[in-house]
Amino acid sequence: AAVAAAPVLDAGRAATQALIGMADSEVFFTTGSNNALDILLSDWAGDRVIACLTGEYGPNLAIMAHHGFEIRELPVDGFGRLDLDAVGAALSNDPPALVHLTMLGSHSGVVQPARELAGACRSQGLPLIIDAAQGFAHLDCTGIGADAIYSSSRKWSAGPRGVGVLATRPGLLSEDTQARIAHAETSVANHVGFSVAIGEHIAAGPANIQARLREVGAQTRRALADVAGWHVRENVDEPSAITTLTPPDGVDAAAVRADVELISWLSGLLVTALIWWRYRSLLMLVVVVLSSIQMFVLGMIGEYLGRLYIESKRRPLYLVADIAGPVHGRATLGFQAETTIIPQAQVAGERAA
Repeated sequence: AAVAAAPVLDAGRAATQALIGMADSEVFFTTGSNNALDILLSDWAGDRVIACLTGEYGPNLAIMAHHGFEIRELPVDGFGRLDLDAVGAALSNDPPALVHLTMLGSHSGVVQPARELAGACRSQGLPLIIDAAQGFAHLDCTGIGADAIYSSSRKWSAGPRGVGVLATRPGLLSEDTQARIAHAETSVANHVGFSVAIGEHIAAGPANIQARLREVGAQTRRALADVAGWHVRENVDEPSAITTLTPPDGVDAAAVRADVELISWLSGLLVTALIWWRYRSLLMLVVVVLSSIQMFVLGMIGEYLGRLYIESKRRPLYLVADIAGPVHGRATLGFQAETTIIPQAQVAGERAA
């Protein structure tokens, strides 16, 4: 399957290189963003010190801790955005071995200045890893200048679950790790699905998609800005579609989420009921027609199985026996019965005996 799908997979790798602007990068399919970060950190042979943003994604922190990395926080401003005025000094005064940046989090719609951080890291010779799980196919990821970028398929690229992508500068991963990835048991179907999704994204125009997502984000923030007591954390013109809210004092955000899910479920149920009521005659007709077809097909299958059962007995279709008077005959299947005429006196004698 992998050999047959090789042209599609190569096209998916090339499309990834185009979307991140790393034409010479080595592109690997993974099972997702967590798997990609795990591969990078497990392969790292240097000091186990990594710098990342305050409020880094929880699973990322867990993977860093699992591999024994000391975590240092990068400076941020009041919006949670990387403080470019302070990051240079933070990296130079006590340089980490690695720098990790989540360019856009699922818990915040603030877009991080990835290109500026990449420039600061290059000036000090520090490798930079970009988590683009929410940024890939959502933001402009070209020409960031990172040493590695990873993402998932199932988010803004609208690909299947269980697959992701990791792009690294040549030589970043060891040959042993590359060989391990190449020989790992993988789902070729998922890789094909992701490659097709990326191809469709490029065909639709990444710039058009990014512009539309910015519009959706701005419209959402304007609409939610009027909700009493709630505060939209992002600026209206933040170039992302993710919007987050701060609840009023005393409001349990988890309870609100549960209420929203319940309302959404009830709304779906109501819409379904309304559709049924409006088109009930048509739907009943469709049900009757489909049921009739189903019964007809089941009848045909029953007839077919019945004929197979009868044929398997290897019996003739007809059994014929000609009887002329009281006889002792031997019927032969499929042929005229062999009969013997017995005189009435003999029959009477046999009965008396």
